[in-house]
Amino acid sequence: MPKITQQMVEKSYEIGVKVHKKQLDRNQGASFLNKNLDMNYNSALMYIGNVNYMLYGREYKRLMAEDHSRYFLTMIKNDFGLPALEKALYAMKQHIQYIKSINKSSNVEKLYDEFMRSHDFNNDIEIDNGIICTDNDSSENIDLLPAMSQNFVYEADLQNSLVRQAEELFPGYKIYGENLEGIEYQIEGKRIDLLLENDTKNKLLAIELKANTADFKVYGQISMYLNLLENQFPDKIIEGVIIAGEIDKTLKIAIRRDNSVKLKSYKVSLVLKDE
Repeated sequence: MPKITQQMVEKSYEIGVKVHKKQLDRNQGASFLNKNLDMNYNSALMYIGNVNYMLYGREYKRLMAEDHSRYFLTMIKNDFGLPALEKALYAMKQHIQYIKSINKSSNVEKLYDEFMRSHDFNNDIEIDNGIICTDNDSSENIDLLPAMSQNFVYEADLQNSLVRQAEELFPGYKIYGENLEGIEYQIEGKRIDLLLENDTKNKLLAIELKANTADFKVYGQISMYLNLLENQFPDKIIEGVIIAGEIDKTLKIAIRRDNSVKLKSYKVSLVLKDE
């Protein structure tokens, strides 16, 4: 993947701020970076998204170079002040915890500690009912995005669990990309829940996750993803997996003649521990 230059980082921040203010669409911003600065489209989406998540104080999942993260934090402080920087650091804290949860090493933990110390922030930042709360000033409550539907939250939790266990559940595979671009992989304006790669077998595996029942319509969805991936990666073997709480009979019929798509259902286990 081409190197991300400082000019790309600076323009990504500028566009990310516009996306955050609802002045620009994220896909339009990524297209601009791709066309005018030759920035990889998915990297552009990732960087714009990370700026937006930092400004909202929400967990972001994609990795960035340490100096790029430093630039975003510095600019957020300069443009929006210390309350916004504190939200961005909260987002980074969640990012670090997430990266560790999927057994990856964080490259910004020292950066996070540096900014927390230099600005004398309290490390016990918590989130409660969609509001950022800190011990420093409980009056500085900043609204987050509107609450997500229960089903969407459940599906997001399942996706996080799948990401954490991806290499265990699919031996020989890993999350695609050096910066974890395979998480919610963007392709032609579409989003694949998880894209895995197997270097030994030269394969890519697209995973579509449904919290409840998956019917024949999901087959059309994943078939489109596989065709887009084949166009983008003509030298690789492309396969797909649909994972759902329940597989409808119509979906089983739909994939009967397609060996490139597999079906799997999941079960959630309850684990108790003594306190």
